[in-house]
Amino acid sequence: MLKKYIAGRGANVLIIAIGLILIGLYIVTLLLTTSGRPISPLDDAYIHFQYAKQIAEGEPWRYNSGDPLSTGATSLLYPFLLAIGYTAGFHADQIVWIALLIGGFSLILSALLIYWITLQLVEHKELDEVSWMRLTAFTAALLFLLNGAIQWTYLNGMESGLFTLFLLATFYMGLKEKLWPLALFLILSSLLRP
Repeated sequence: MLKKYIAGRGANVLIIAIGLILIGLYIVTLLLTTSGRPISPLDDAYIHFQYAKQIAEGEPWRYNSGDPLSTGATSLLYPFLLAIGYTAGFHADQIVWIALLIGGFSLILSALLIYWITLQLVEHKELDEVSWMRLTAFTAALLFLLNGAIQWTYLNGMESGLFTLFLLATFYMGLKEKLWPLALFLILSSLLRP
């Protein structure tokens, strides 16, 4: 039954569902181990959070109010995305929720892109069975999603997951020979992690 479901268009839905379950498990584990407080496991994420706060307060590129301009952030774009959350009221530790939202969204979209990329690559082979191609692509996406190191990379509060998503999108657009989206994702990638 699962093979038949995956052979159809159900693979996309299943990938999204598995991704949401894994993100939910990460959040539950996070909250259980931190007494209900959202905390990023990496201290570097807090550098982004501080720059996001400064951007939201109208002082971009300054680590503290009144400081000279600084190049301390490893990403040009990510603090601006986080600043949207800060402006929406996610202050102090609450900004971790915005980072988790971005990371979780990136994880699921990356898994879908891996499915679509793998499907695109195996479709060029001379295979008789469409369900085998879809099962291969689904397995690749599932192995990606179930990798603990990948989950941690996407959900640790840094821009790494979003950067990887844009790289995968660049590759996918290259496979589809779509030049403008490919160029856009390359530009965004360079702004995320120069």
